[in-house]
Amino acid sequence: MKKKEWIRGASVVLIVTAMVFTAELLHEREIIFPEIMALAVGALVAPKRAWQTSRTLMVILIAVCSAGGVLITRYVPAPLWLQILLAFALCQVLYLFSRTTFAPMISAMVLPVLLGTTSWVYPLAAVGMTVVIVCLQFLFERCGICEKEPFSPISLPNKRDCLDMLLRILLAGIVIFSAVSTGWSLCAAPPLLVAFTEFSRRSCKARQSPVKTILLVGLCGAAGTLCRWGLTILLELPLAIAAAAATAASLLLMKGMRQYLPPAGAMAILPMLLPQESAPLFPVQALIGISALMGMALLFFRNRKNSQVRI
Repeated sequence: MKKKEWIRGASVVLIVTAMVFTAELLHEREIIFPEIMALAVGALVAPKRAWQTSRTLMVILIAVCSAGGVLITRYVPAPLWLQILLAFALCQVLYLFSRTTFAPMISAMVLPVLLGTTSWVYPLAAVGMTVVIVCLQFLFERCGICEKEPFSPISLPNKRDCLDMLLRILLAGIVIFSAVSTGWSLCAAPPLLVAFTEFSRRSCKARQSPVKTILLVGLCGAAGTLCRWGLTILLELPLAIAAAAATAASLLLMKGMRQYLPPAGAMAILPMLLPQESAPLFPVQALIGISALMGMALLFFRNRKNSQVRI
């Protein structure tokens, strides 16, 4: 592994560990934002930047969506599945008209809804950690550790793009309702909904090797669960150590499989937020969810030619 790769990988481990350590120290679970792992993978580790967006827009979109998720939890009196679907639908509209390909904004809004988060600590932490990522990316570019890639806003959506968006909302709604109504809500975990948005575009490279993609997401979810269960529950070590181990394991998996998929990284950190009794079944739910969503993306979007490239 090259020196620059070591630096980028080590920085991601340190960022995630510091986030979880701070959450433990302050007894604030809302500080843990799994999508930070996805942002770090896409902005710092992947050979090519995962999204077409600017640093300023990354911070703004995370701020808007994380606050929006808390507002839905606080003020929308609806069943959980409908709250999640509303968050997903709002993000789809924002995603389509933001002139970016920054899909992680979806997780920022859906996560607090799924977990029932009403504290404003969550959006503050999400924005703060995103600022850390973009500042580190800027520093790495200046030092030659990361390559600088200019941001070119994509064109505004046309009719076909809007129809694709409506189809994504409909298909995601089926998965969300099924997952929540059966008690297996993690089949529609926020990073999986992010992945589905990306899979539904023909330009997404991950859909060219669906089996490997599904396996990577499942393995990262299992790695996070094993680290949480083995290190925190059985050995009673700090959660930050489990998060560090899960981060390192998922980075090694991505490098070994030669596929840097940001949502897979987030799936490795999500177990750190789950109740103890929910952790063992998380990898199974993750595998079911990603398989269903990948299958729908390949089936329903296979003959659609997008008018614009988003990845």
